[in-house]
Amino acid sequence: GANTGLTAIAGSTLTLPAGPINVGAGDLDLRSLGGTLSTPGHLTATNISLTGSAGLTLANNLSATHVTLDTTNAAITQSPGAIITATGATSFNAGSGAVTLGQANILNSIGGTGGAVSITEASAGGVALDTINAASLIVDTSAAGGTVSQTALKTLIVGGVTTINAGPTGTITLANAGNNF
Repeated sequence: GANTGLTAIAGSTLTLPAGPINVGAGDLDLRSLGGTLSTPGHLTATNISLTGSAGLTLANNLSATHVTLDTTNAAITQSPGAIITATGATSFNAGSGAVTLGQANILNSIGGTGGAVSITEASAGGVALDTINAASLIVDTSAAGGTVSQTALKTLIVGGVTTINAGPTGTITLANAGNNF
């Protein structure tokens, strides 16, 4: 029901009926501990936590204050048109798996661990980067010319190429101590 949390955990693959899940002010926790997880419809909650041990596909919109995305060294991907709207922090942990969040996301801040990490943010306000550990990093806010900044005391540790694109009107400020990219 509205404003009631929902937790669904499967030791293998979690399969849910197609359609939206809206728990209002409650929390939504979906875990596929032995397989992949694909969102069944638009998800709405205060906090959304999604785990797909063998991979995670965001096939539909997510609307929340906080979003947590987890896999076990597997990819986190986003289907065309599936947008994350998060007014608080978004975090990801894909281990060595790729993280591709390439849609017109509206993010306040984002951070986490992944192999090749690609983040697209489409609000005029831009995005603050929390700690990110990645093999490579692409952040693109050029669609709206949004600012790319860093949350205080957070660092970027990137082993390979880092590409930040804020377009012709956006600003980029990545000056925190400890950055290594």
